Amino acid sequence: MRIAICDDIKGDVVHLHELLKEYLYTNSLDADIDTFESGEALLSAFEPGKYQIIFQDIYMNGMTGMEVAEQIRETDKDVAIILTTASLEHGIASYKVNAAYYIVKPVEQTNLTQGMARCHEHVNQYAKVIEIMENRQSVRLRLRDIFYVESQKRACVFQTATEEIKTNSSMDKIAGQLNGFPFVRCHRSFIVNLLHVADMLNQDFVMESGAKVPISKSCHAAAKKAFKEFFRAKMMG
Repeated sequence: MRIAICDDIKGDVVHLHELLKEYLYTNSLDADIDTFESGEALLSAFEPGKYQIIFQDIYMNGMTGMEVAEQIRETDKDVAIILTTASLEHGIASYKVNAAYYIVKPVEQTNLTQGMARCHEHVNQYAKVIEIMENRQSVRLRLRDIFYVESQKRACVFQTATEEIKTNSSMDKIAGQLNGFPFVRCHRSFIVNLLHVADMLNQDFVMESGAKVPISKSCHAAAKKAFKEFFRAKMMG
């Protein structure tokens, strides 16, 4: 997940950046944070889909935060915009840019947590991580990067786009840790991430990479239902 902070007061940027890092660590989340000291700088770096959450201050030199938010909304309807300001008077105006939340400065951990809670869909899809042990070393693996998990004897192997990560853990334990994200137990020995599924055949999920993940008879009905529901929601969203 990528988060942007846009504020022309350097102290406020540093303060929010530290609160965000603490929030991410405490909640086992992973995100890159970019900071900008003007709306013009943010818009110069901005591309649709680049950021999942933007913290935008309203009162700024040059372009105002509302002007920046309006331009962003012209090309990106999905990014969550959290407005920060020293005044309450723009509360109604925030609806014009479909702001996810409105924080009155000074930003504190409580209202930051409330704001991030409003962005739960973005957080769930882009930032959640799982902590596993590999060769006695703790590894934080972002859930979105997992393609599927395979049980091999007494270990589980996590397959990502670039590597395999092996951990000495049971499949049942891993399944519990992945619960709530779009992961499906499709076989006694496999869990698949629907984010990376291209198609479903009678006996296999076909991944975006072309790899096939088997579906057992006992899991077929539940896997088919989850597949249909996930892609229906994806098309509607």
